[in-house]
Amino acid sequence: MAGTASADAIWKDMQTRGVEFVFAQFVDMYARPSAKLVPVGSRDAFDGLLEEGAGFAGFAAGEIGQMPSDPDIAAIPDLRSYTPVPWQPNLARFACDVTVEGEGWPYCPRTILRRVLARAEEKGVAVRGGLGDRRRADGAGRAGPVLDDHLLAERLAEGGRDGARGDVDVAARRPGHDDAQRLARKLLRVRRDDER
Repeated sequence: MAGTASADAIWKDMQTRGVEFVFAQFVDMYARPSAKLVPVGSRDAFDGLLEEGAGFAGFAAGEIGQMPSDPDIAAIPDLRSYTPVPWQPNLARFACDVTVEGEGWPYCPRTILRRVLARAEEKGVAVRGGLGDRRRADGAGRAGPVLDDHLLAERLAEGGRDGARGDVDVAARRPGHDDAQRLARKLLRVRRDDER
């Protein structure tokens, strides 16, 4: 659904999936997420979210370059980021662009990234990026195999050991490991169900 999805196509998919609520999410300058749960039980409500956004008191929402006296911000969903939440069928999530009084906010990290990419393109530089854990999964920080998301989720769900790839003890001593393991198991169940 990502890419050039239209509001009509997304609305149709949301209806098929039974989506009733959307998390309108943005991040502040420290990549801390802020989100608002928005009911989208009707097409008018969905269109209103796309046009007007989800309102936030910018100063209270985190480091986004606002003072208490500044006007509220609106988080406008980026249709390309539509993500149904697999473990909560009536919920979807959109990454949002921060606007103030209808204009893009210059301190929105997504806006900053677009500006930097435009400058790079003007100078003939192609920016490539990707995500990946460049440490071994045992947390030691040594060079080792890079695990993709699916493989890492499998390691977490299995408790972290894989004799075929050597010692891949997944974060057993890190805080939050139990929560991550439960989430990984849930994601794998959803993924396996979808593959059937």
